[in-house]
Amino acid sequence: MSYHKKLKDYKLHQILYHRLNKIEDLIDHIPYQVQSLSGSNLEEKIYNYFTDDHWSIVYPAKSYAVAIIYAKLIEKYFSEDFYSLLSDPELFLGTDKYFVTYQDDCETYDNVLARLKKEKLMDFEANKKSQVKASVNYFYSEFNLSLD
Repeated sequence: MSYHKKLKDYKLHQILYHRLNKIEDLIDHIPYQVQSLSGSNLEEKIYNYFTDDHWSIVYPAKSYAVAIIYAKLIEKYFSEDFYSLLSDPELFLGTDKYFVTYQDDCETYDNVLARLKKEKLMDFEANKKSQVKASVNYFYSEFNLSLD
């Protein structure tokens, strides 16, 4: 009998990447601010991650935005359930202390997702905003995807 539970393919890629690479995007290496935001203020800051040209790094808004990007791309490339991914406390392998799971704040996620869908902003790979492109490119590296 195996003592290890079977890891999903995407999780194996992620763990391997983190073990083999020096991670420069950790919160200790980037300038950021933490703001106590809630309700519509938090939702607006998250939404702005996808629309603003010069978005300064504000937690926890960045964590929500990147979680949405990761869940959507893992769903696309690894055929996993979007909401299950957002509900996984290990989506970022514990590297993001500001990450909030879907089940812990479904209202914020639902409101932001509804707005992104309404404005047709769910194709993150086509988004030209530098912070979104950086998140997508980091995802490609972390999950060993080459789209050449």
